[in-house]
Amino acid sequence: MANAWKGSSASFGGSRIYEIQDATYAVSPNDSGTVFLLNSALDIAVSLPAISKLEPGFNVKFVLKSVVASAKNFTITQGHADDELVGHVRDGSADGTGDVADAASNTKVQFTATAPAGSFIDMICDDTSWYCFGAESTTAKLTFED
Repeated sequence: MANAWKGSSASFGGSRIYEIQDATYAVSPNDSGTVFLLNSALDIAVSLPAISKLEPGFNVKFVLKSVVASAKNFTITQGHADDELVGHVRDGSADGTGDVADAASNTKVQFTATAPAGSFIDMICDDTSWYCFGAESTTAKLTFED
């Protein structure tokens, strides 16, 4: 498989759509505004750029195009040890609360095995942190990790 540009649409704020199918992908400082579709039978490891290399307002979105295969994980990792992930995930539990990232300890976001298609995480940075909001229809399949 190979990664593939899927196109862009001026009617959707000029967002670019890019499908990640390979085992690794490094997000570039030029990728702001891109929606990444995650679609693979492999584990996928995505690395974010260091916040120090970005302009405030840099943003990306990751969406599962297909169910994560059994015993596989799709992981999005901070670009530098000082970069912090903060935010929360809405899930399919009765109270809808899902996972919460505190600023001190979370270094990655993970879509785990059997996470359903359509699960997503939006990520935007200022000059100190990644602010994240995600949703999934199940429970504990999209989580913040140390």
